[in-house]
Amino acid sequence: MRVSTNQIYNTGIRNIQNKQSDLNTLENQMSTGNRMVTAADDPVGAARALVISQKMAVNTQYMTNQSNADSALSELDTQLSAITDKIQDIQSNIVNAGNGTYSDSDRAALATELQQQLNSLLSFANATDSTGQYMFSGSKGNTEPFSISGGTATYAGNDSERTLQVSSSQNMETSVSGSDLFMRVAQGNGTFSTAAGSSNTGTGVVSVGSVVSGYDGHTYSLTFTSATTYDLVDTDPVTGTSTTTTGLSYTSGDSIVLGSSGEQISISISGTPAAGDTFDVAEAGTKDIFSTMSELISALQTSTDSDDVADASLQNVLNQASANLSQFLDTVTTVQTKVGANLSTLESLTSTSTDLDTEYQSQLSDLQDLDYIQAESDLAKNTTILEAALSAFTTVTSLSLFNYL
Repeated sequence: MRVSTNQIYNTGIRNIQNKQSDLNTLENQMSTGNRMVTAADDPVGAARALVISQKMAVNTQYMTNQSNADSALSELDTQLSAITDKIQDIQSNIVNAGNGTYSDSDRAALATELQQQLNSLLSFANATDSTGQYMFSGSKGNTEPFSISGGTATYAGNDSERTLQVSSSQNMETSVSGSDLFMRVAQGNGTFSTAAGSSNTGTGVVSVGSVVSGYDGHTYSLTFTSATTYDLVDTDPVTGTSTTTTGLSYTSGDSIVLGSSGEQISISISGTPAAGDTFDVAEAGTKDIFSTMSELISALQTSTDSDDVADASLQNVLNQASANLSQFLDTVTTVQTKVGANLSTLESLTSTSTDLDTEYQSQLSDLQDLDYIQAESDLAKNTTILEAALSAFTTVTSLSLFNYL
């Protein structure tokens, strides 16, 4: 085959340029540390690296959300612990308020202290986290949730909760609805509540009561006809039918069992009720904890010196307040348990996400990182080839018949 001089030059130059391009690619790879400087270096590998990078970015966002959720829940847990301590302090003061040797001035001092504790409880309820969001306003993080005017509490938040997506399949709550925690506290023992008539003139004090074998939701009203007898009205909440039993015997402190044999509850009344005094039992409703505190403070500010009836009225208020606070404490404990469970879940998720992030980094390293030993070898080889190509090109292009004439 005849090879023209032009073809010799073009072929030689093209081969030299190809080797120079290879050396340039190696130089770029060695300076960046990446095997794939452009997608053209390894189209399949570049596509796989893109998929892994996207997965890694999503996982990184989950890790960020997990960290933010952990921070929010840890602050919430701290706040709930502070609320628990405050409620326990208040319960201690309620026990002290029932001390029969206390004078009006002693109880007034307790009322002042309880007012300060109410203010502290309100500040806890309006607490903000490190980002300035209110912890107990539901999803309305920028709205102060609670205010009190004239002893009446108002909630400005909502019943929703703020959430963060912490994995591909899980959204985690990072706040608490204040309406559930502070505004809808079960009264009495949580199943039913007892109450003494506001116009009672005797010294009867009713207990919180307990469930013996079940509670059927009936309403019971005890009306005393003398210091030792009472009439009982049992009302079915479904049918509205009432059954009255008269002339029942009363002994101070004895258990009074109410209900049928399968669903019975027990209460007790101590002291000496007067004729016409009433005591009611009904299914437990809900009440905000701030109203309970305000009523308690008001009762302690009322004089009871040398007044057995006033003493009994105060004791009934103390019993109800103590029961309501116990229910509130149970609610706080339940919420704190849930927060603790979420923190434990986050710890597990973060560990898994960290492991996954390490795996993604390893996969990307395998695809992208340059093998410097191999690159050094390729550089030496291609340099030798280029030098040989240059030498050969010089030799071939210098051939001429004129050299032999």
